[in-house]
Amino acid sequence: MPCYDGRPDSLAEERLQNENSRLKEMYRDQQIRSDELARMLCGLCTEIDRNPVTGWKSPIDKVEGLSDWWYEHQSFDVKRVLESVSNTLDEEEIRILKENIDSL
Repeated sequence: MPCYDGRPDSLAEERLQNENSRLKEMYRDQQIRSDELARMLCGLCTEIDRNPVTGWKSPIDKVEGLSDWWYEHQSFDVKRVLESVSNTLDEEEIRILKENIDSL
């Protein structure tokens, strides 16, 4: 059986920690960019919804997957708003708000 030191390889651990730090930084950068793009796309879809052209199919429906993303994004925004205001509203106000949102 080959012999070995048995102590942790500090150089390997340091490399692993550096790689983990680098990957975490890359993930943070990608998340920031993803959030920026989502904000831009949300703004664009909002403007399209606010200013429809009669007789024309919405560009949101023309781009594959965009209408699904837009619906999910709006649902996410509604939930986020409800969570942020739920502490300031009573149960009846929350019920009415949810009913109005569901009718959209």
